[in-house]
Amino acid sequence: AGTTVGMSSGQGGKIAEPFAYAKLATRGDALPPFYITSEYVMERDHSGNPRRIEVTLGRSPPQGQEGAGAFRANFHIGQKMKISKMHASLYWNSDDEKFYIKSICKNAVKVDGVIYPGSPDGNSGKPAPLQRQSKIEIADGVPIYFLLPLSMNC
Repeated sequence: AGTTVGMSSGQGGKIAEPFAYAKLATRGDALPPFYITSEYVMERDHSGNPRRIEVTLGRSPPQGQEGAGAFRANFHIGQKMKISKMHASLYWNSDDEKFYIKSICKNAVKVDGVIYPGSPDGNSGKPAPLQRQSKIEIADGVPIYFLLPLSMNC
């Protein structure tokens, strides 16, 4: 069996749904922690294991505009104008059994010191593989750490 991110029993069966598949956190809780839970599972395989998990990161709405539709990212990471409203997509690739993040705007995403450029159309940013405790930096904002449960081996 390959590396499973707590998503299958390795026998083709489904295991119990974890509280969270991953967590995004900052040092000193500069931003509230964000848990990637079953709410973000977009597709499952025939055994019920996640095939696609996806969350978006983007700019926080201005004070008083928290319900504004344009600010529809799942995880709001700051109010700097360099942060796009929909800046990055963090997703699970079941073929590779890894999480990745990629820019979905013109601006780059930095992971573990490496810059992964965005693209003019916002669709062809280069994916960055994420590992336990990867450091994600977006638009000179607060560094965000990608955390996995101890039982996960990405």
